[in-house]
Amino acid sequence: MLFLDLVAQIAGLRGAQNYAYLSMGAKFLHDHHSVYRRVGIDNLISFDRDGDDIKRQKFNRPTSRMACLELDSADLPDQMDELRGDKNVAVWLDFTSPGHRRVQLQQSEEILKRLIPDDVFRITLNADYKSFGKYDDNEKKKYTSVQNMAAKKLEGQIGEYLPANLNSISKPEFAAILANAVSQVASNALTYRDEIKFVPMLSTTYADGSPMVTVACVVRANDETALPECLKDWKYRSKSWDDVLTINVPDLSIREKHFLDRKIGEPPSRIVRGLPFLPNDPDSAKEMKETIKSYKKFHRFYPAFHHIEV
Repeated sequence: MLFLDLVAQIAGLRGAQNYAYLSMGAKFLHDHHSVYRRVGIDNLISFDRDGDDIKRQKFNRPTSRMACLELDSADLPDQMDELRGDKNVAVWLDFTSPGHRRVQLQQSEEILKRLIPDDVFRITLNADYKSFGKYDDNEKKKYTSVQNMAAKKLEGQIGEYLPANLNSISKPEFAAILANAVSQVASNALTYRDEIKFVPMLSTTYADGSPMVTVACVVRANDETALPECLKDWKYRSKSWDDVLTINVPDLSIREKHFLDRKIGEPPSRIVRGLPFLPNDPDSAKEMKETIKSYKKFHRFYPAFHHIEV
């Protein structure tokens, strides 16, 4: 939903009819449905290398005009000009495997090389710290600490995209380091493109089964010194590539949500004091305050579903 909000801001500058949206989509094409209904982009393209998934996508697509292509992400850069036609593009590469991070970054670099001003790019990477394995007795012989192990293993995975002389990565730092690797991808893509620049707009981390990190940027002409007002003042804009926003959507009942909606303009500390079920434990009360702060930040995008018991 945050990404949709960003795409809507950018597409509004030229009109949704002048954009094509490309992503992996998966079987149900949730993002394509949302882009079509909420942003108005009807030039929709999904790509996947699984032919059976493509068949299911064609059944689930929001419009009969949408193209569902059997195409590997590695082959997408060579198809970009043909797929965009005379339009700008918003591209989302949604990767989930932690074992192919370097290939994923390399593919992103090739796509970024082919983008033009007012295009939008987004990448999702697996940010699960556990993907480096357990720091067992065997690993302790090789690495001085679990943080050192993580740094060395990530260096083996992404090579030149890792910041130089990085010898330690803690769990809280991991998402920002991956986001910084995307900045290196963007820098490499600009080697032969001095007419454009990539402006980071939205870096987020969240848990979707496994912890993930997403980084989104907009392409601008290099001689444009200022962003349009709608982007410059966008509430969720990242100040830099590795300025990562943590998304933590609390689990609330409908009644609790309505209560918070009525109090949304008040400071979190005042809302907490007004709760009839405020925990006695100080740590729990602090955690509840953080939950309310998170809800205030993301309440516009809060999922429209709730749990039921049968």
